[in-house]
Amino acid sequence: MIQKIDVVPSPENLSLPQILLDAADEVIEDPEYMFLLGTTWRYVPEGVEICSVGAATVLVFEQETLEEVITPHTVTEWLKRQGHSIHTPLFMNQVTHMLGSRKSQKSCHVEDIRMALVPLLPTTTIAIIAEQLLVEAIQEHRIPRHELSSFIEAWSPPGVMRTTSVLISW
Repeated sequence: MIQKIDVVPSPENLSLPQILLDAADEVIEDPEYMFLLGTTWRYVPEGVEICSVGAATVLVFEQETLEEVITPHTVTEWLKRQGHSIHTPLFMNQVTHMLGSRKSQKSCHVEDIRMALVPLLPTTTIAIIAEQLLVEAIQEHRIPRHELSSFIEAWSPPGVMRTTSVLISW
């Protein structure tokens, strides 16, 4: 995928959400049935710019503070935004937005992409996590940033498939 995207010229001022949409359009060969979920980031002078569509949650750890800066595009999050109190059954984590080809009417648009700009300091750790149960465990146990990597490695509830998590720090 990276090789295919790499040949597409992109102006310096292209927004990160637009890059996500362009990348999906470039690699999707079957616009009716193929969609992508994705989170990407880039370093900018102000810190790290992060954009996401799909199941990922982005947590920022700044010293002793934990903040959820990007929520996933899921039924659960949609219901929470409507004011409902939700205990997360697995079927509720269905994704509501996906990246698709420009030829597909089901694809999300630039305004659907969730964004965050995070100042990157020596005391900052950014966690990009696709597994909502892991996010909830981190929030519930208030895992400190210096223990985050080992907590993620050790976390393995029965019946849950392990997904990749990304940690970004100074």
